Amino acid sequence: METNFFRKAAESRGIIVFLFVELVALFVFVLFPDYPTIIYSTSALFGLYLVYKLPSDLIFGRKFFLGVVFLLPLFIFPILTASPEYERVQSLRTLFEVLNQGGNPYIGEKIFHEVGGEVVFGNFNNLPLTIPFYWITHFLTAHWGIEYLILTNLLVRLLVCFVFMKTTPKLSQIQRLPFYLVFLFWGGEYPITTTFLIVALLMYFFTSGISSLRRISTIGFLPLLFGLGLLTKFFVIPIFFAFYYYLFFHLGKKRETGIHLLLIGSIALLMLVPFGLGNVIDSTILFNLNLGQRAVYATFYPNVFSGLLKWIGLESVYGVLAAGGFLFSVGFFDGDYFKKMIYVCFSFMILMPTPEPQFLPILFYIVVVSKYSESYERVTHSFLSDR
Repeated sequence: METNFFRKAAESRGIIVFLFVELVALFVFVLFPDYPTIIYSTSALFGLYLVYKLPSDLIFGRKFFLGVVFLLPLFIFPILTASPEYERVQSLRTLFEVLNQGGNPYIGEKIFHEVGGEVVFGNFNNLPLTIPFYWITHFLTAHWGIEYLILTNLLVRLLVCFVFMKTTPKLSQIQRLPFYLVFLFWGGEYPITTTFLIVALLMYFFTSGISSLRRISTIGFLPLLFGLGLLTKFFVIPIFFAFYYYLFFHLGKKRETGIHLLLIGSIALLMLVPFGLGNVIDSTILFNLNLGQRAVYATFYPNVFSGLLKWIGLESVYGVLAAGGFLFSVGFFDGDYFKKMIYVCFSFMILMPTPEPQFLPILFYIVVVSKYSESYERVTHSFLSDR
C-alpha cells in the first residue's frame, strides 16, 4: 500500500509543484537568513499535501496514530516555551486597554507592535472577531498574559474537538484520539481560536451536519458562519471563495449564491460599523497587501511569493499580483468541492505576505475531514445538489 502511495504521489503534478515551492523557499531563506519560518511553513504544507494523498484507511489507522504520538512533543514544546513577551500578548493587552476606555483600536495608533526588536505603536491589524474569546478571558480574570492566551486556546479547542466528534460519527474515539491531540496542541500559542472554531463548524455543515439541518443551514447557518468567519483571521477567505465559486459555477445555484452573499455582506457590515468600515479595511486588508506599509508596523517574514517580489524590487505590486494569483487559483482547480477548497487553501498560504504557521492546524483539520468524507460519507456533492 505504501509503495503504491509513493508511486502515485511521484506521478502527481502536485508533488512537483511542492518540490518547486520548497526550492524557492530555500532560495528566499538564503536571501533573508534571519527568518527561517518560511522553511517550516512550506515544509509543513508539503507534509499536509502528502497526508491528503494518503489512503483514508491509512490516515485513520494505527500507523498514523503512532506517527502523531511520535510528533506530539513537537506540538507541545512551543506552548511550554512561549515567551511572556510574545508580541501578540502585548498587542492584545494594549487592545484591551483601548477597548476598556471606549476607544477604537483601528484609529489612533495605540496598539503595541514589534518590528525588528523595536517597539512601535500603530492600529490593530486583525479583524474584530479575533478578539472576543480573549477579551472574555481578560474580563473574567482581570488579568492577561501568555498563560491566559494559551488557556483560552485550549478551552476553545476542546469545542473544536467536540465539533470534530460530531462531524465524524463513524470513527471510534480511538481513531479520533490522535486528531484530538493535534487539534488541541498544534499552534496552541497562536491567537486563532475563533477562526479554528468557525472553520470546524463549516466543515460540520459541509459533511454530516448539513444532511439533517439542510433547510435551516442552507439559508441561515452557512451565511452566518461565513459572515462571522470573514471577520476573524484571513484563512476563512479561501474557504469562502472556493465554496461560492463551486456553488455558482459548478452547480449553477446563482440565486442561492446571491442571497448568501447579500446576507454575508449585511452581517459583516453590521459588525464593522461600530469601528468604522474604512478604518478596519485600511488597518487589516490593505495593510497586509501593502508590503511597504506592513513593514512599518510588523516584522517582515518573507513568504515564497512576497520574498521573490521583494528580491527583484517589485514589492509595490505585490498586492495586485497576489490577489490576482489567488483568484486565478479559485477558478483553476477543478474536481469536487473539498479538493478545490484544499488546493485553494494551499495557494492562499503560498501567496500570503508572510508564512502563517498559525493556520497549519486548521488546514490539517480540513484535510482530515475531507478524507473522512471521502471514505465514510461520500457527501461532497450531495449536500449541494438540487433538492
